[in-house]
Amino acid sequence: MRLPTRLITAIAACWMSLAAHAEVVNVAVAANFTAPARALAEIFAKTTGHEARLSFGATGAFYTQIKNGAPFDVFLAADDERPIKLEQEGDIVPGSRFTYAIGQLVLWSAKPGLVDDKGDVLKRGNFGKIAIAAPKLAPYGAAAVETMDKLGLTVTGNFVSERENVDEDICAMGSGPFKVEVDLMQPLDAEKKPAVHATPLNHVGLWVDDLPQAMAWLTAQGVRFAPGGIRKGAAGYDICFLHPKASEEFPIAGEGVLIELVQAPPEVIEAFSKLA
Repeated sequence: MRLPTRLITAIAACWMSLAAHAEVVNVAVAANFTAPARALAEIFAKTTGHEARLSFGATGAFYTQIKNGAPFDVFLAADDERPIKLEQEGDIVPGSRFTYAIGQLVLWSAKPGLVDDKGDVLKRGNFGKIAIAAPKLAPYGAAAVETMDKLGLTVTGNFVSERENVDEDICAMGSGPFKVEVDLMQPLDAEKKPAVHATPLNHVGLWVDDLPQAMAWLTAQGVRFAPGGIRKGAAGYDICFLHPKASEEFPIAGEGVLIELVQAPPEVIEAFSKLA
């Protein structure tokens, strides 16, 4: 992503005015602006000799932290709602707020040809899961949910786990046994692992009619499973994961892909059996 020179100047000027009084500037950065912010920090360091210490996360989470006294000098939010509230509530320097960029929601897939320029893939439903930022904390997640609402997406549940570092909304597109589950995932802490918002944890989920039997048979064939075995998933179904990497003991794995096996409910099993 290349930034207009005018934008770089505006942000750098803000940082430079603060750095005149300190060697380190603490900057709260919305996660969607990670790459540009890192590039700007390098320019800032070379230009001034000072350091821009970047913290990445959700705009909503940063709003709460600032309200609670977090020592940020600059806040690069993903919307204008939170900065306006902070200004109205007297938590930022009056008149220091300005629009530094205009974002655009993008539908993307690593699979060539899956996503079309009109987003019709969302209507066809020929995909497994969609990962977006959590709408409760991230403006782009909220914008994505608004888009999905227009396409008939329904929120069916929520899953939060500190151990798995995830706040997840469980949604569904379509109805009946062939409906598609869409998981909207946001890390509770963008600095911690596992990084549910990062590419390595993007995965494919597959229905299985008898999960314990399938896991036992695959293990006997040399398939490596991820630690944790069979457990209850966010949507309420029993799940397990094939490990993305093989080992000497188990030479078969996901070949770099995290594969989730999900115990199918009776109505799904019945519907697919009729197609066989």
